[in-house]
Amino acid sequence: MELKSKASQTKRYFITGISVILPLWLTVYILWLLVKITGNMLFPALMPLLRGVFQGPVPESVWLFVCATLVCGIVWMTGFLTLEIIGHGHWERIDSLLARVPLVRSIHLTLRRLTNLFVAPKKKFERVALVEFPLPGQYTLGFLTREAPVLVAGTPHDLVLVPTAPNPTSGFLLFVPQSKIQFADMDVDAAMEMIISVGLIGPDVIPLKTRPPEG
Repeated sequence: MELKSKASQTKRYFITGISVILPLWLTVYILWLLVKITGNMLFPALMPLLRGVFQGPVPESVWLFVCATLVCGIVWMTGFLTLEIIGHGHWERIDSLLARVPLVRSIHLTLRRLTNLFVAPKKKFERVALVEFPLPGQYTLGFLTREAPVLVAGTPHDLVLVPTAPNPTSGFLLFVPQSKIQFADMDVDAAMEMIISVGLIGPDVIPLKTRPPEG
């Protein structure tokens, strides 16, 4: 029995390690891939200039630094052009055009939703809520998406987003009576981490806290 318990614990540690390492590895790999692609594209134009500066072969560390700097500059310039020149309206039109291409649609929309989920300001999620879903007596983690309640048939309801696990890019928007909501004493990042890891990462006890006073 003890051996089985240790094997189960070892498996749990291994899966948890994978869930932590894999996103980090993918992030580093994607950034490294962008740097390499940028370097290959700009090599014919930049390398002669750098060789002139160094009067000879260019150290690989310098070349990688230049490429990484250019990637950061391209990302910043894309954000600047989108917000200040192109505008959200034009970008939404580009999104709608991409959404009409079958293969591109599935890839682009999934990546865009994931990016918006983790890069967008956390202010869009106010508090972590516990609601009975999908059946009475079964609880799930959700996020209060706005402070002001919505009146449904004269009763104040809170808007709660219940994301799916392990892919939180989709979910359910619930109108939950305020009397049916309990608030978890944990921050949004910890709750999202628990959802993405399907419970492998997270607290063993989720304490509750009282509802903050309205207004």
